[in-house]
Amino acid sequence: MIEGCGVTFQHNHIHSSPDRAIGYGGNDHLIAYNDIHDVSRLCADAAAIYTGGWDTRGNVIKHNYIHHINSLLLGPHTHGVYVDDGGFASYSEGNVFYKIGGYAFHFSGGRENVAVNNVIVKCGTAIGVTTRAYGMPEEDGGKQIRTMLSHLIERSYQTGIWASKYPKCALIPNTFEAIVAGRDTWLLPREGVFERNIIWQSVRGWSYGKQNIKAYFTNGQNVETTNLPDSDPFFENEATLDLRLRSNSPAFTMPGFKPIPFGQIGIRPE
Repeated sequence: MIEGCGVTFQHNHIHSSPDRAIGYGGNDHLIAYNDIHDVSRLCADAAAIYTGGWDTRGNVIKHNYIHHINSLLLGPHTHGVYVDDGGFASYSEGNVFYKIGGYAFHFSGGRENVAVNNVIVKCGTAIGVTTRAYGMPEEDGGKQIRTMLSHLIERSYQTGIWASKYPKCALIPNTFEAIVAGRDTWLLPREGVFERNIIWQSVRGWSYGKQNIKAYFTNGQNVETTNLPDSDPFFENEATLDLRLRSNSPAFTMPGFKPIPFGQIGIRPE
């Protein structure tokens, strides 16, 4: 579990775990260049990389290779990156997802979650977006929301360094009642971004909750044109799991798509 502030967790090979590979809370972490596979083997509703909460800000998940994630218990209910319980503000860029049983990205109702410039191939579904947070005030008497808000209040999130570093966070109301009154703002997946992703051979369709993406994500109405939802990425050699993109990959036709340094992922010689 990564906690605190400013941790760099990179160039690791994580595999053969009954539960998640990485869980994180805190702020300004970099999770990068990790080779992650065959984790969450004895779980359901789990993921390779897992987080949740409103006080996890400034974290970056970048240039990881997440592959062959499938539960022995319930198969397609394990995911790549999972932002649970209405969690806010995750940022993922330039990752390669291959043969994930569930979603490559599972955003469970929170705001400001971003996934850009990723390669997603032969996964159950590329992205799942729910509006779960909208009903959370009633589902447990508001306990989860009160807990997430209390963590912000402990950090004096509306003053000082927190407010200056994370100004969007400072806008969250500081009472449960105000959040519920403004639930159309605070408890729907607004300001999410899903762009410049290339997706191929999704098992159950490339999106779950597409209507939520279109309704609430930034530029969500254009999600089919700002991504390539059904395009062969042209790997160098998929049979040997050399998932570098060839120079003629359709991914490079998307404006702003950046090359992914696949060959640098995993443990490196000193």
